[in-house]
Amino acid sequence: MQKSVFLLFWFISSFIMVLTAQNLKKHQWNKRVILMMADSFENKNLVTQIAYFKDQKKELSERKIIIYHVTPNYYRKEGGKNHLELGQATIYQEYHRSSEDFSMVLIGLDGGVKKNFDQPQPPEVVYELIDSMPMRRREMEN
Repeated sequence: MQKSVFLLFWFISSFIMVLTAQNLKKHQWNKRVILMMADSFENKNLVTQIAYFKDQKKELSERKIIIYHVTPNYYRKEGGKNHLELGQATIYQEYHRSSEDFSMVLIGLDGGVKKNFDQPQPPEVVYELIDSMPMRRREMEN
């Protein structure tokens, strides 16, 4: 019985760990990803950053941006529900490189990290950076 429970827990943990990694991988070549990360969803800087992007649906859509809010144990898509992260390779552990309790990471269409921020940024700063990228320039030309 104990062995069965352990195997079930291991299987579920492994599945969730793989699912977590795939959540970002699935956006490659389709969406740019912004990870807003903090020690908790109540973090002052995270709340400020979320507020900056609150009414930006048109601008986000034009630039193919999807936003995730991430804490050490949970993540959620903007406007979505919380998803528990189990295992060792969480989004937070992989991308939160700052010594601060808040960071924001911009991931490009190619899946590479384009910029790390340690403080909340107005959307215009992020849009200017994206609009200067070669792939975005081609999108704007078409």
